[in-house]
Amino acid sequence: MKPKLLLYVLTAIAVVAIAAFVIYQLVYRGTGNAPAVTGQTGSLPGAANQQFPLATRTSTVSAFNTSGGNVPSSQFGIISNDPALDYFVSAANVVTLVEPEGIVESIANNVTSVLSTSTISDIVTASFSYDGRKVLVTYRVGTTTQASVFDLATQAWTHLPNGMQSPVWSPTNYQIAYLVPSSTGSETLTTIDTGTANAKPAIISTLAMEDMSLQWPNKNMIIISDRPSAYTTGSVWLFNISSKTLSPVIYENLGAESLWDASGSALIFSARTNNAGGQLVFQNATGTQRVFSFGTLPSKCAFGSSVVVYCAVPHDQSTFSVARLPDEYDQDIYFTDDDFYRIDAGNGSLSEIFSFLTANQNLDATQMKVFNNILFFVNRYDQKIYALAL
Repeated sequence: MKPKLLLYVLTAIAVVAIAAFVIYQLVYRGTGNAPAVTGQTGSLPGAANQQFPLATRTSTVSAFNTSGGNVPSSQFGIISNDPALDYFVSAANVVTLVEPEGIVESIANNVTSVLSTSTISDIVTASFSYDGRKVLVTYRVGTTTQASVFDLATQAWTHLPNGMQSPVWSPTNYQIAYLVPSSTGSETLTTIDTGTANAKPAIISTLAMEDMSLQWPNKNMIIISDRPSAYTTGSVWLFNISSKTLSPVIYENLGAESLWDASGSALIFSARTNNAGGQLVFQNATGTQRVFSFGTLPSKCAFGSSVVVYCAVPHDQSTFSVARLPDEYDQDIYFTDDDFYRIDAGNGSLSEIFSFLTANQNLDATQMKVFNNILFFVNRYDQKIYALAL
């Protein structure tokens, strides 16, 4: 081949390669910013309870049939005008939420009441106690992480010990479990009872682990996990509070992330070996697993029972399959448009209950919870709370 012709060929190949890379970054990898919300907001139903969609839907869908009818639009609605970090819904359908700057408010019969006007800078997490009567907020002050609890009854804040790592509520009372890191490469699993005045921390166990996170699904079981990343292997451990024993549930998996039910059932996500996409598995309390045929993250799911799971599933599964997960999702690089499914992991039945196409707007669901036979979630595009009748 002549030198000049060879130069043209090499130049053409380089141009195609650069164009392909740019398209990949724009289409598959995101821009780092949340896309603008489009379409109309979900309208609330004209019913006695103006705040929630009607929980009257009934349907039967055959096993693994995903073509079931969608929920009528009158059974889908937006709940909050303000963004929420976390929320709780009472049996009387009163919503309590924590805004990103720490303001606490309640919504009842479409009327919003502010419970705490205190603002908090650099909030890391917010979470409600098992009954919704207390709120735990963690936040950064300089290089340290601090935590405080807000009591809805007294409308007062109480400061907790400094240096708490991954504090989580007990599922049955006002205890909080957390980790205290040391300079020797270990962490102390500790609890404190926020329902008792002047309570002192109680050490449960010292663990030869670092930079872990906690879940507390039932009174006897704490889940201890590595921070998930598609680029490093991580493990998930079950700590038995009664026997103070530690046993592995997931060991050295890429992108290992899990969500636990009080029964001991779990949703377990693992990234693929090429760091793209991943696989979601249901595991019951005895360790039996069922692989889901679709891809989503445990953080986009909620347990309705020990075997019934509701998941927000990215409509574009091809993009999900090439995203670096859960990293790009957690870093707000990758956003989704979700369809909503009910999965019975006991018999394998799968049914669509709602589509973002029906909603006529972008829905990227997280913080999924089931209250009063209604599915609630926070939409990442606007950080507001939405509801969907089941």
